[in-house]
Amino acid sequence: MKALDLRARSAGYTMIELLMVVAIISLVMTIAIPLFTGAIDKSHRATLIHDAGELYRSFMRYYVDEGVFPAQSTPPARALNLQTLAPLSTGGYFRHVESLMHKLDNGQIQNYDSPSIGGADTQFWSTINSVRQPGFILLIAHTNDLPINRGEWYDGVYYVTVDGIQPVKETK
Repeated sequence: MKALDLRARSAGYTMIELLMVVAIISLVMTIAIPLFTGAIDKSHRATLIHDAGELYRSFMRYYVDEGVFPAQSTPPARALNLQTLAPLSTGGYFRHVESLMHKLDNGQIQNYDSPSIGGADTQFWSTINSVRQPGFILLIAHTNDLPINRGEWYDGVYYVTVDGIQPVKETK
């Protein structure tokens, strides 16, 4: 009879054993979740940087062929939208219009201007921000007519921070 009682008691877990397992799982989660979230944010930033670089290169290829950047004739329509991107996508300069349109629809791409310098759209600038990280802003530019820093020449992709505008070193 004692052998039966001993087997019955050893078949289950004690409350202390269960609490230890829960404590270990909680400890692992408190370490793993921030690391996982950080990796997702880093990946998201890298994607935005890549997209900004692709957009910059597309605009520059278009400019080399056409001598101007895509623009509309009236200021309200000078936003980066499907109509502005049409010359880039139909001309084969920018192949990933759908992903860019998704960013436009989500409000990630906020501004676009191709200022009429000397009667021609020979400069442009645009900003892309992260929906997930509101302080993460990229400037895509080929201009010295940026409203916040007129006269300074920007050509490429830049981080916009409270400390100023810094060039992005895109990784391949």
